[in-house]
Amino acid sequence: SHGFLKCTRVTCTPTGFRISVSGYSEKLTDLLDVVTSRMQSLLQEMKEGPGVHPALGQKFNKAIDNLLRETKNFRMDSPYETAAYNGRMLMEENAWHVDTYV
Repeated sequence: SHGFLKCTRVTCTPTGFRISVSGYSEKLTDLLDVVTSRMQSLLQEMKEGPGVHPALGQKFNKAIDNLLRETKNFRMDSPYETAAYNGRMLMEENAWHVDTYV
């Protein structure tokens, strides 16, 4: 049977990365291997620098700009989102509040 599988999300956490996969297939572990292998190769390419991988450097800089813009717009979030964020800050260890880096 073919089954169904997908990589739902890769997120950063204060202590590393969280990879969420879902579905029903005997190939789910293969998908996870592909995702982690690609993450490792991206880290290696980043270490080699933008001189070796200029397109990756441009994407990284754009991601930094987008993250900084989103972070600066934090104050414009709805009260519910702000309360949820502050609740997460209380529950997570080693977390930096947005005020620390903006």
